[in-house]
Amino acid sequence: MLKFITLGAANQLATLLNSDDQYSTATVDPRNFGIFLGNHDMGRIGGFIGGNVNSDSALLRDQMAHVLLFTMRGVPIVYYGDEFGLMGDGDKEARQDLFVTLVDRWRKQQRIGGEPIGMGKSSFDTTNPLQQTIRDLTKLHSSSTAFSAGAMKIRIAENGLLVFSRFDLDTGKEYLMTFNSSDAAITGSFDSEYLENKWEKVLGDGTVSASTKSMKFTVPAYGWGVFLSEMVKSSVTPEVRMNKPARNPMLRDRFNLEATISGADVAEVQFQYKDGATWKSLGTDTSPTFKSDLDAAGLYRVFPLISDIKWSTNTEFRAVAYFANRIEAKSETFLFAKP
Repeated sequence: MLKFITLGAANQLATLLNSDDQYSTATVDPRNFGIFLGNHDMGRIGGFIGGNVNSDSALLRDQMAHVLLFTMRGVPIVYYGDEFGLMGDGDKEARQDLFVTLVDRWRKQQRIGGEPIGMGKSSFDTTNPLQQTIRDLTKLHSSSTAFSAGAMKIRIAENGLLVFSRFDLDTGKEYLMTFNSSDAAITGSFDSEYLENKWEKVLGDGTVSASTKSMKFTVPAYGWGVFLSEMVKSSVTPEVRMNKPARNPMLRDRFNLEATISGADVAEVQFQYKDGATWKSLGTDTSPTFKSDLDAAGLYRVFPLISDIKWSTNTEFRAVAYFANRIEAKSETFLFAKP
């Protein structure tokens, strides 16, 4: 997240999210990973942003970082004091308290979105735009399971621009997030399975509209937007297709299970193998891969440990996908011998 906020490196963030698949198992789900912008060891997000802390861009970047924190996959963890714009860098400087202080360097330390604390005041005597931003994002995150347990699809990840969707597959709701970490407004578009949707702005700035062929959007400089739509039912019946299992050339103690979907933007795909008469989970993927130097686009994947399988002469595998409104589809099964 930090490299996107400070350097515009959206593709690096997409590549990182692609690697989630390496951690998915029957009991581990990347949607439950804790994510944070800073801590007492690495320093604060304000320190990473740096620059002219009194500039509008520093505050906008800090706010954008928190929007990412609350809307991408994972459990958001806010480091205390970030709501007051504290900028402590490194280790010791990121541990100051929020009360009245006699430590001279803490009294004089610059703050994003505010002034140095000075003499005789605590942080609780001040106000900062970041406080309201975090309140709004906390309310947004708790308003829909799309953020805590929903599927995620990256739409665009290029220099200074990141666009992704979060889906609540129980209700069919889609939240679209647009981010621009550059100093100029951006207009763009992408293809979608659901072009009849009507969108409403929930938070932030910019616009989103659907045409007959694509979704169009605008994002202001250092800006972001959160938009909501009720998913229109597709006339195409969604399907899941599983690729033939294969050995993993990089992780020799694992093998690859991959699937693709059609007729829907996103799905929750669970990979299973047959143990006797019972189908057992090997992990669930809710985020298709974004095209990168390492990965093809649109793959749902898990990389099970070979040792986790009770192998027979030919073990049976399949993928089960759940689409919007919990429509279920099952792939054909594959027989695969122990690698």
